[in-house]
Amino acid sequence: LADDVAYDQIDVGHLRSQLGVVAQEPLLFSGTIADNVRYAHPEASPQELSKALELACAKEWVESLPNGLESPIGDRGTMISGGQRQRLAIARALLGKPRFLILDEPTNHLDSQAIAKIMDNLRQIPEAPGILIITHDESVAAQADCVYRLEQGGLLATRSLGRKGEIAVS
Repeated sequence: LADDVAYDQIDVGHLRSQLGVVAQEPLLFSGTIADNVRYAHPEASPQELSKALELACAKEWVESLPNGLESPIGDRGTMISGGQRQRLAIARALLGKPRFLILDEPTNHLDSQAIAKIMDNLRQIPEAPGILIITHDESVAAQADCVYRLEQGGLLATRSLGRKGEIAVS
């Protein structure tokens, strides 16, 4: 069941619209920062775009660029760093205001200070989504409310703090 609705009765399009996903290697395309972040939500207001970039710790960097949001990033984001690509992918996922956010190794190219700030920002979102973090990074897993380890084809609970919403799978 999902929200007390049997899976065979679920409107898959509606379900997908409630999810935000950040892949380990984010899919970006040739275009501007704004194009890439607004990809699934072209109707997003400038304020919504700014807030998503702020939550992903990308706003200051974007504003420092001569062309700001209209700066090109190159095919697959080749003109920006790995950390900047991750931040744009996180902003894109957050722009849709998902009810559930899946982060697959979201901090690959980020330093520990950036990781801590982004994790803190995710906790501060009004109507915060449930968050599933898939990670090998112990510093990320240490910040989660519940941690499960994949062992012998199953999930083993290794820690539960009883707070709402976050699960890290390492």
